[in-house]
Amino acid sequence: MMMATTTTTTTTTIIIMKDPSNEFSTNSSDGGDGGSFSSNNSISISSSNSSSVVVVVVVVVVVVVVVVVVVVVVVIVVVVVAVVVGVVAVVVVIVVVVVVVVVVVVVVVVVVIVVVVVVVVVVVVVAVAVVVVIVVVFIVIVVIVVVVLAVVVVVVVVVVVVVVVVVVVVVVV
Repeated sequence: MMMATTTTTTTTTIIIMKDPSNEFSTNSSDGGDGGSFSSNNSISISSSNSSSVVVVVVVVVVVVVVVVVVVVVVVIVVVVVAVVVGVVAVVVVIVVVVVVVVVVVVVVVVVVIVVVVVVVVVVVVVAVAVVVVIVVVFIVIVVIVVVVLAVVVVVVVVVVVVVVVVVVVVVVV
């Protein structure tokens, strides 16, 4: 702690010397008015004005207070920045996790949909192919049966015609 002391002293001294003619005498015998002067006509007025102003400059305390305030402000700023960075980091991590989960879910759903669609398409194609094969086989069988029946009918008709012709010829002859 440092102390600075300033002292100001002002002294005024007024001395009135003895009046040789005794002109300002205050004795009642000389006709004076009984004023405040002394009878020996010598007045000494002394006025002392002494004022002491003590100014206490606490430089170390001020420096310590300033340093403490600066340190506290820096610590508060660092803590606030750390909290903000932490919150931002947590938010970024949460957003990244959510995005990754959403992307994985979307990919899985798309893959499942594609697999289901492929399976359905394959099943439909196989079913259509089977139906087409069955229809073709049925048509072939029907055609074969129709052809065979037609041939049989033609043969039967020819045979019947031949037999009828032969019978007619035999009867006529």
